[in-house]
Amino acid sequence: MNHSPVTENYPGRRRPLMLIARENHERIDRRASAVWDTCPLTHRQLEVLQLCAEGLTYEEVANDLGIGTKGVHKLLQEARAKVGLGRMNRTLLVAVAMREGWIH
Repeated sequence: MNHSPVTENYPGRRRPLMLIARENHERIDRRASAVWDTCPLTHRQLEVLQLCAEGLTYEEVANDLGIGTKGVHKLLQEARAKVGLGRMNRTLLVAVAMREGWIH
């Protein structure tokens, strides 16, 4: 499995996180499913995750939402805390959200 963010299908570009997340789906801690019946994240946190899944950088997400990059980092940090799976990276957070059906 190629873990490089740049691939032949995306020359000179980073691969969208949703592709990386799907590739690493089996690495996600399955305990999250049993914890919540509904999504614990706010609408704004889900917006940030959706844009991250589409491959946008922190700066691009910030510009799209009209907030600063520190705001994007803070929203993702809060989402990680709510999901309760420890210090995971953005890719795994996106993968959890996709698996749970919170984002597409």
